[in-house]
Amino acid sequence: MSYQENLKKARNLIAEGKYAQAILFLQQALKCSEAKVSYVYSQIAWAKMKSEKYDDALKDFDKAIELEPANAHYISERAVCKHLMGKHSLALLDLDYALKLEPENPYRYSSRAYVRDRIGDTEGAIQDYLKAIELDPDDSIAYNNLGLLEEKLGRIESAKRHFQKADELEKIKPHEAFTKLPLNIESKEQPTASTQEKPTKKKQSYLSVIFSVFTTKQGFAEFLSFIKNGLKQ
Repeated sequence: MSYQENLKKARNLIAEGKYAQAILFLQQALKCSEAKVSYVYSQIAWAKMKSEKYDDALKDFDKAIELEPANAHYISERAVCKHLMGKHSLALLDLDYALKLEPENPYRYSSRAYVRDRIGDTEGAIQDYLKAIELDPDDSIAYNNLGLLEEKLGRIESAKRHFQKADELEKIKPHEAFTKLPLNIESKEQPTASTQEKPTKKKQSYLSVIFSVFTTKQGFAEFLSFIKNGLKQ
């Protein structure tokens, strides 16, 4: 099987939640002469992280970054892994570096904002979301998360304005979708849902929400579904 065929098979298996099987195909992809080794290691790490094998995932992220030390995407993904391991300060160091590599990427600021809030630096998180919005005025996730933080600090009117802006950007009826919960919410469910699933299929896991927060705006619908489904602090 060729490199691309192994990758395609692995991606399909990951989408189906069959992570152990996906890893086998990714390991075969590593053996192909045309393999982009750093990328394959990052995919193996991703599959292991989705399997909650965080220690093993971290080692594979390290391998990918050793091969491409200036790849901000890999570094940000490793930060997700560290965050899920409870190593928030170490995750923040990775996010600082990813932001240094890509200072004009709004998602780097949103990612750092998320972790800053988790370690108690809510004001710092707010400043990062404001910077993300400055760089991408259409980032509905940043507006929504900024509103959540402001509400937590009692800045109700400002929070309402940012919720409304997020609603407008997503073209949904204001305040029907948003449940006012602090950003550092946890799900009691095991993180098994895929970020590719539609929010109507089943309740999204905390892990899938984290992936959407740390990557792109594509996870917005899943984020709304997640916070609407009776999560507890």
